[in-house]
Formats: sequence, C-alpha cells, structure tokens
Amino acid sequence: MLDVWATLKNIVKRGKQTEPAKDSSDHQKVKVGYMGQTREINQISPYGLFSSAPTGSEYLIFSSQANADALYGLGNDYKNRIKNLKEGEVALYNTKTQALIHFKDDGSIYLYSSEGVKVETTGDIDLIGANINITGVLNINGAPYLTHTHSGVTVGAGSTGGVV
Repeated sequence: MLDVWATLKNIVKRGKQTEPAKDSSDHQKVKVGYMGQTREINQISPYGLFSSAPTGSEYLIFSSQANADALYGLGNDYKNRIKNLKEGEVALYNTKTQALIHFKDDGSIYLYSSEGVKVETTGDIDLIGANINITGVLNINGAPYLTHTHSGVTVGAGSTGGVV
C-alpha cells in the first residue's frame, strides 16, 4: 500500500525552469528543478499554441502512467503575465518583448508591438470597417502618401486624376 501512495504522490509536481528550452525535436525539452533535483521534461501545450517559456518559469510536472522517467509539463511565466483580464478575455503575450494580442470582452482585438507589425501574404488583404484611422506616415511602395508630388501638372483648378 505504501508503494501505491508514493506513486500517487509523485504523479504531479511543481517546479521551476532552470535554463532555456531545447526546441529541435518533436517535444520541447526543458530542464526543470523540483524537490531538490533537476530533470529534463517534455513541454506540452494546447493545440496551435507554441511557446518557449523564459528561464525561471513555473511548471506543473506530471508523470505519464506514473512512470518517473516519462515526465511532461506545462509551463508559464506567471509573475509577468497580463493581469486583470475580464471574464472571458484572452491574451497572447510575450513577457520578454511585451508584444500582445488581447481579445477583449467587448469583441474588439487589441494588438501591440514595440518593434512593428508585419502582415505578409501572397493573397489579398482587406481592411473593412466603419472608419479606418491611420495615425503616422502612410507609405505606399516606399513613398509617403500625403506628401507625394506629381510632375507635368499645370497648377490650377484641374485634377491630376486617379492614383497610378
């Protein structure tokens, strides 16, 4: 009976990541310290969400089929997480760069990056909204849109025609 109790107590553990993850195999390998030892575990995550938690992140570690050599874990940097989310809100957040996608409770989406946002596709991009506001310089093909000039135009009441 004591062996069963010892096995059950060791199925789930709590630990702390001790170095950056190794991310070249099917599962990320993460070194986690817990109960006075350090072990390499397989990091798992929900479908479609992948991350590399920073060193020092907390992990929930569990043994597959109560096998102490088959360790898996879920980790996160809880102390630096986005706080005060409203009920039903979701945030994807990079604790190192503070890049953020926040799905808000009013249905809006807030996107933040201090280093810029790049959208790239081989298809079309459609911006659809009641109003589309742009703050900053709008460049089209590398040229500022509001300050561009046309040559060969007579000054006066005439029109230059559409954008080429």
